[in-house]
Parts: sequence; structure tokens; C-alpha cells
Amino acid sequence: MASGGESSSPASREAWLCFPHLTDQIFISKALDSPKVGSGFVRGSGGALGATTNRKRAPERGQLALLGEVARYEIAWDLKKYWVYFSAFILILLAILSGALLPLTVSHGPPGQFGNSTGSAPIPSEIRDTWWEDAVLLMSIFGFWFIIIGGASSSESVAREKDKGTLWALVSQPARRETIFLGKFLAKVAIFLPLSALYVGLVIILSWLTMGPQANLQWAPLAILELALSFLSFASLALCLSVGFRRSRPVSLLLWVIGGASEVLLLLLKDRGLSTVPLAYVLPGENAWLPFAGLRVYAANPNGLAYVTFLPQSVIQSLPATAQFALGSVPTASFALLSVVGLLLTTLLFVVLGMALFRRLEVPE
Repeated sequence: MASGGESSSPASREAWLCFPHLTDQIFISKALDSPKVGSGFVRGSGGALGATTNRKRAPERGQLALLGEVARYEIAWDLKKYWVYFSAFILILLAILSGALLPLTVSHGPPGQFGNSTGSAPIPSEIRDTWWEDAVLLMSIFGFWFIIIGGASSSESVAREKDKGTLWALVSQPARRETIFLGKFLAKVAIFLPLSALYVGLVIILSWLTMGPQANLQWAPLAILELALSFLSFASLALCLSVGFRRSRPVSLLLWVIGGASEVLLLLLKDRGLSTVPLAYVLPGENAWLPFAGLRVYAANPNGLAYVTFLPQSVIQSLPATAQFALGSVPTASFALLSVVGLLLTTLLFVVLGMALFRRLEVPE
């Protein structure tokens, strides 16, 4: 097509018909109609859009706009998949369980009473007033939800494009490959932030109704960000692994292997007397369920010491058998800060590594 305004040219109409899925049409049609595309795009021999060797990339300023297009393209795909609605359903159930049902099992009288039907024994204020924090901490104790929800979001992100034959058309657009990969990741950010806010918000509301007014609510925005980052850590890892596979099942299996292997490795190193605390902050899997535990102990005692573990500190102190899950004792401020920084750095590492692998990916026409 000679110019961006000729959106009804035969090549444009033919390319449109190559992509029966609405989400493919969203991105491809917008790219075809863009004046930045120019005449370098031709019909490829493989039946998809190809690009001539003299195709020019969009200006750097245009990459930001294309980044948004890729993110919207990916979100549109995700909204057609079951994992978004399954994740929301699971998070709502967990919020009801941890924010409402669990308090009811220990509270038979007015809010703040537990122990028997007469409600004669008061729940300690440090538990009653901050139950929402304990309820959110449950998400890290059952950390496999991060693998199920976070991994499911990205395990087929690139593999899907290979399987459906749309990857060549996607990488033939003026967006750089790094832009395409980063756009896919930003789409997960746009989904996981609302899902995390939904969970934390429901937990706070239900905890308020069952246990009375809640304290430390100033930490709620940070709890939302940390919860979203925990999901995104597995999403970035799955997205990176997805570059090397054509199906999502091997990627999902690898996520479980990595998550389990990280736990086994830390315990083996601890048994040999080695310091495992620094490794726990950056090891994929383990570091996904540490951040909120660090925030929880810092909120309770900013100047104290805490065990580096995803289990509640009260459990570690009252049940000596659980001490094997504690990797060491550090200042609470250090635990809170380094657990978040380590998770953030490893998430960014997998995004950068994924972009590098995606850039070198051989895509047949």
C-alpha cells in the first residue's frame, strides 16, 4: 500500500482475512493503517504478512505508542481466556475464606471474642486489629497460587503466537521485538494490579466486618503492589520460558519444578550450615512469597528482629518444628526492604532476559 490512508487496499484486506481472531485484527489492522508502516510491507510467501529487507522501523518516539498497542492487543487476548476470570474467582474465594470464614471459626460472640460459645476469651488486640494483614499473608503461605495464577497468565503468551501462526505477522510490524515483549509483560501488569487490589480490598472489608476496625491500613497500597509483584514474578518467568516452547504445558511444568527446587535447595544449603538468607531474596519461587511477610513483621516491630520465612512469626515461635522453614534472623527493616528489592530485581531480570531471547528467536515465514 502506498500510504497509511489506503486502508482498504487489496493487501490490507487480504492481510485482515489472515487473522480470524479479533485480537489479531486489533493490532494488525491498526499497524496496517498506520502512516508509519509505509510501503515496506508486502504479502509474504508463507501466507502471513512479510517484510522486505528495506523495511524501516518506526521512529523511537513511535515505539511508545506501539508499546501501548501491543499491550492492548495482549489484554484483548487475555480477556478471552479463562485464566483471568478463574483468577478473580479464586481470589474472591480466598478473600472470603481468610477475611470472613476463618475469623468466624474462632469468634462465637461479638467481634473480638473467641474460644467458646459464650465468647468469654478476648482475641489479643494485635491479632484482632490487624487480621487483614494475616489474611493477606495467607496468600504467601499458600504460594502455589502465585504459580497457578501468575504462570497461567504468561505460559502461552509467545507459544500461542507460534502455535496459531501469528508470530511472524506480529514481529513484522514496525514495533521492535523488545517493544513487543515488553508490551506483553505490561499487559500482565495492567491485569494483576486490579486483581491484587480486589483481593486486598475484600480482605480489609471482610476483616472489618468480622473482627472490628483494622489497623495499619496505611500499608494497604504497598500490600497491593507486593501482591501484584509476586504474581508478576512468575508471569515474567513464564513469559521468558514461553519463548522457547510451542505449548504452554511444558512451561507450567517448569514453573512447578523451579518453585519446588528453590525450596529444596535452600533447605539443603541450610542443613550444611551455609547462609541462605541472601539467596532467598533472589531465588525464583522462594522470593515470591517473602515480601508481605517482611512487611508484616516490620509493621509490627520496625526495630526488631525477625525470621526470614514466609510463615507467620508467631507460628515459628510457638511451634519449634516449623523452625526448619526459617532461614535466619535479620532486622525487620532489612527483611521488609530486601525481600521487595530482591523480588523486583529478579522480575526485571526475567523481563530483560526474555526480551533478549525473543529478539534472537527464529520466526519462520
